[in-house]
Amino acid sequence: FGLAVSIIPAYAREQRKNVGWDERAARSKHVGTEGVRTTLSLTVTGTRSIQYRDGTTGTLLSFEDETGNEFTWFTGGAKGFVVGDAVTVKATVKRHDEYRGVKQTVLNRVQKA
Repeated sequence: FGLAVSIIPAYAREQRKNVGWDERAARSKHVGTEGVRTTLSLTVTGTRSIQYRDGTTGTLLSFEDETGNEFTWFTGGAKGFVVGDAVTVKATVKRHDEYRGVKQTVLNRVQKA
């Protein structure tokens, strides 16, 4: 009986978690050419600390441009990037990736312009 009763709240919780992924997937496209350095105007949308198996830590920075395209950058530290800041950066497009159906452009060698 307990399992049957928990199905409805579990389903509702899962639906709340997935809100927005479809909209994000519809608007985000890959930007630039892999291996080419470019200048981008972005907004910092998130930072997340990551601990690697060897004990070192890194940071995943998330960005978005004015049209809703999403960018990510794995780095050793936040390097002065604060969530909500609008920044112009020079970066190399490392690869085009996808996370949960959302197309993302992975950046490398990011520097504030």
